[in-house]
Formats: sequence, C-alpha cells, structure tokens
Amino acid sequence: MTDNSYAAPWQPININDAAPHVRSTYYAWAAVAQLLGAGNSTTQITALTTNNSYIRCYAAYAESALSSLVIINAQQVNASETKTNATFEVELPAYAGKTLYISYLTAAGADSTENTTWNGISYEQDSVGTAVTIDDTSYTITVGGNGVATIPVRDSQAVIAHIGSKLGSETVETVSSTGSGSSSSSSSSTSSSSSSSSSSKKSSAASSYSATSSSGFILLFVASCIARGFIV
Repeated sequence: MTDNSYAAPWQPININDAAPHVRSTYYAWAAVAQLLGAGNSTTQITALTTNNSYIRCYAAYAESALSSLVIINAQQVNASETKTNATFEVELPAYAGKTLYISYLTAAGADSTENTTWNGISYEQDSVGTAVTIDDTSYTITVGGNGVATIPVRDSQAVIAHIGSKLGSETVETVSSTGSGSSSSSSSSTSSSSSSSSSSKKSSAASSYSATSSSGFILLFVASCIARGFIV
C-alpha cells in the first residue's frame, strides 16, 4: 500500500491538486483501535456465522467476558440512493436489561470520499487528521427481558455495540515505550440474525492468540473496504 493508492488510509502529500488529507478508510483503523484498546491488552475477537454474504459479525471479549458485538453491513448503497436497514436480533441471555452503546462507522454512501465519521468523530477537519468530535450523542439499545436486542444497521454501514458504556470512554492502561511503567488515559455471546442468527456461545478460536490476531486483521480489512465502498 503506497501513499498514492486510494486504498491507503491517508494521503500525506499533494496529489492531483488534492492537499494532504485523511481518507475514508482511516476510520476503520480508528474503529478497530478503539475496539482493541477497550480491553486493555486482553481483547480477543472471533468471527460469528451469518447467513448473508453481505454481512460480517464479530464478537469481542475483554478479560474473557463478552464486551462488544461488531456488525458490518456491506450491502452497497451509494450516497444518492435510498437507504435501507438490515435488522439484527442479537441473543444475549446473560445481559437481559443491560444497555448496549452503539458506535457507527458511517458516511452518506459507499461512494463517499469525505464526511465519514466513526463514533461521532471526524478526522477530516484539518490536513493532519486531528480527531474532532462532531456528534457526542450516546446511541443506546436496551437488551430486552428475554435477552434479545434488536439492532438496525444501514446498508454500507458498520456498528459496534459495546456493553455497559460508550466505546472510547473507558480508561485504558498504556505502557511507556521504555517498558518501565504504565499510565492511564481515556481511550479516544452473542448470536446474531439478520432477519439472521448464530450461537451466543464464545468460539474456542477466540482463546487462541493466532486466531484472535487473524480475526482482527480480517475485521480491519472488511471495515476498511466498507469505509471506502470496495465491497459490492
């Protein structure tokens, strides 16, 4: 991946009269960074089975407990087209009555090359990708008494449903570059059905670092593609 590739997350130099700027794919990196960071080095990710080729779902665990559900709706819809939602029924029997905080990776459409946001944050307000919160609304869904939460996800959009708090609001322990200490900073089972469903049981693959790492890279790749409209 090079700086003049449209798959690159940013353009660091002037190209074709366009000044340096963050591209839409950068937001997928930001999303995965918040997802992994929320677990304070304990995050494990496993892919969930879906019955729709346009849908990808992942479960994230922190300290071996379910922490987030990732849903990616890669059905292409462009900015000028009418948008529809896929509705997911997520079975979380152990979390009945709990609050899910929904963070969106979204833009006007799959063909959008600007005005993308992740979790209400824009990185396009200057040429160096400074994070600027443009929507601080907390979007929430309550898990029903029957242990089922209904989550709508628009075409060409991805969401992370984080249990108990807004993603990015937790205190994250960061280790210094010398390895001599750590500091605290605020980080900027599931089953799903897409009118679809799979098991709420944690996959054994999530206990393996190699499987976790692989799933994380797959998640980043898929999210990057949807952020730029490469999945059709």
